[in-house]
Amino acid sequence: MSRSSCIVRQAASTISRLSLEGIPPSLYSERLIERLTSVQPSDLSLLAAEIRQTSSNSGADAFLWRALAAHSAARMGEMEPSTAAFLTNTFVRTPDDRFRTSEELKGWLRAVADMLTKHMERGSGGAAPSGRDVAIVANALVRLPLALSEEQWLRRFFRQLSQHSSAPDGIAADGVDGPAVAMLTNAMARCGAVGREDALPAFQRFSAALQRPRPNLMAALELRSVAAIANAYAHFHIVDGPLFRLLSDKARGLLAKRGSESGGEDDSAESESVSIGAGGGTSCVELGMLVNAWARVDLRDEGLVREVMGAMVSRGLVHVGSGTIATVLNGLAKVAVKDEGFLSAVSSLLQERLAARTAAYAPSGSAPGDSNDPADVAAPLTARDVANATDAFARLGYHDPTYLHFVAAWLHAALEELQPMDVVALASSFARLRFRDQPAFHVLAAALKANIADFSLPQLAAILTAYARLRISDTRTLTSIAHHIYTAITPQRPGISPRHRRLAARASRQPQTRAAAAAAPSNESDPDEPADATDVCAMVSILSGFGRLDVSHPEFFDAAGGWLVRQGVDSIGTSDLREIVSCSTPSQPHWPPA
Repeated sequence: MSRSSCIVRQAASTISRLSLEGIPPSLYSERLIERLTSVQPSDLSLLAAEIRQTSSNSGADAFLWRALAAHSAARMGEMEPSTAAFLTNTFVRTPDDRFRTSEELKGWLRAVADMLTKHMERGSGGAAPSGRDVAIVANALVRLPLALSEEQWLRRFFRQLSQHSSAPDGIAADGVDGPAVAMLTNAMARCGAVGREDALPAFQRFSAALQRPRPNLMAALELRSVAAIANAYAHFHIVDGPLFRLLSDKARGLLAKRGSESGGEDDSAESESVSIGAGGGTSCVELGMLVNAWARVDLRDEGLVREVMGAMVSRGLVHVGSGTIATVLNGLAKVAVKDEGFLSAVSSLLQERLAARTAAYAPSGSAPGDSNDPADVAAPLTARDVANATDAFARLGYHDPTYLHFVAAWLHAALEELQPMDVVALASSFARLRFRDQPAFHVLAAALKANIADFSLPQLAAILTAYARLRISDTRTLTSIAHHIYTAITPQRPGISPRHRRLAARASRQPQTRAAAAAAPSNESDPDEPADATDVCAMVSILSGFGRLDVSHPEFFDAAGGWLVRQGVDSIGTSDLREIVSCSTPSQPHWPPA
């Protein structure tokens, strides 16, 4: 055993003992720094691994990790890229959240990113990092709870990574393996610093590398890597048919190979962002990711979808988290695959979890998230999960009255959890399924009134359409919506949902629209500014809904008519004009306006 290895083991043992004895870190900090200084740079990764094995997640451990990160950053110049990559991966996987949000870790990450950026820019000598080293660091950077997306050094790293990946002699040609491609594509999709135009050349290179028969990069891919690659391409909406077919074949082969396995892993501990390159094994999260990726790019692969459903059932649905179930259901709805047996089994499981969550909210019950019911073990049900699952059932035309009644009972307890998108999804789903439950709509109305300023015009239109389809004349709620829109579109008031309008403009693929949106001040809104087509269509739906429900609010109809006139009749289709005129009733004498 080398002297450095002995020092590493002694340091780890001493630190572990002092930590367990509860000795304050300040009493042995100088001794710790001395030990770290005597460790060779190449052995710092070994020390980190030893510390992680003996970690007790105490305050002393947090101090130790911070000291090690700061010391390692100071010695970056002496370190091989592979050592830096290993250290980064170890630091990020440390369970101590105090360290994961510390300035010392942030300083280390910046040092590593700067070092790799310089290498990719061909501006430094020394040992060049391999594609896998860069992939490990990139994947680690997007796993942290830090708000790193605003950091210039991080944006510079990912932009340089994108450019380097698209070069003929870049990472894609650097002998990179399949899991590294999964880590790189996953990181670029999640970093928030790379746009589609920047990512496209790099992803084309990765696609070519994955489809080459020699070397066969697909051979080493686990299911989570296949899912990560597919979702990364879907994120940038890069519809590469040959690659998706290859990924589908690989995924189906892996699922068939494991089809005989029963009792899958719980995905309760899995993050929504799956750990890529962490070794073998598969949780149920990847199954949801697979269906989601194909659905996002509108590729209908019924064979893959049925393999995923079969894998979920064979492993036991009880092991599948509610978020994953909602994701799979959404994918089924997008590709229009309706399997009554699977939907019935999922509905029964969700009913159990809804009952457990409803009981957990009861005054005599445990706090939400503390349920011991086996049906709730896989993952506590959230409002988003319920809304997504119910929306998927509605789009598939799957009507289970028992499930809907469980949702209605759960709603009363989950009022404070409901966000605007949840209210819209549930109201629209109830309307599609003809579930006319007045108490449930009273809860949705309460959630609407509590946060009405956060609802966009299209969201309000969807809610009104649901009320109109079910003929629910809740006068107070409808009047509240009418008054809110009236005050928003009156010339003396701010325009309707300026935040949503700016977001829609920035999301436009037209450079002129994006540039104009970026140049516009974010804290001002002109009521006479032309609205986008989405808002115009939403206003038409709102007027139609009010007309069908015979709502009397003359001031609103006058204001809405004036608002539509300011948008220009050319922006309103003939059928929409007929619908607007037909909404006039004797109770609205001031509509349509002169």
